[in-house]
Amino acid sequence: MLVRKSRKLTIWTIGALLLSYAAVTLSPIKSVIGRRSPAVASWFSPPLFNFSQTYTDGRVLEFGARMSKGEVFSKLIEGYADSADLTVDCVVTTADSVVPITRNLDIAAVYGGRHRLCVRLDSRRLAVDFEFEGDVVSTIDVTFVRTESF
Repeated sequence: MLVRKSRKLTIWTIGALLLSYAAVTLSPIKSVIGRRSPAVASWFSPPLFNFSQTYTDGRVLEFGARMSKGEVFSKLIEGYADSADLTVDCVVTTADSVVPITRNLDIAAVYGGRHRLCVRLDSRRLAVDFEFEGDVVSTIDVTFVRTESF
């Protein structure tokens, strides 16, 4: 009798966990999680467990909509020097298209003042693309690639 109750409890617990997982996967909660941790949000994106979201307001990682270009450049240097890359014109055409972000990199000169800035942060699995309207961020696209499809 005790074994049956234990088995029922286990089945109910697993069912509740699966239901909770599905609820987060299908709800806007995943997007909220992605603002702070795209890697965690990717676990709620089956079957490939990749995460991609566009934000037009609020904070994303340590960046924010309506942040100036200068503030974005400073945050990139302060937080990601020697662990991130900038993609010139957001397209890889040659080996020179990917520029490591270092403490002394002049991002404004390399990036060239266009309306879009694309960077890969930390593990290079996290891509953050900034779109600018004038001198301020209008959208932030965040993509965390855990599994690449063929």
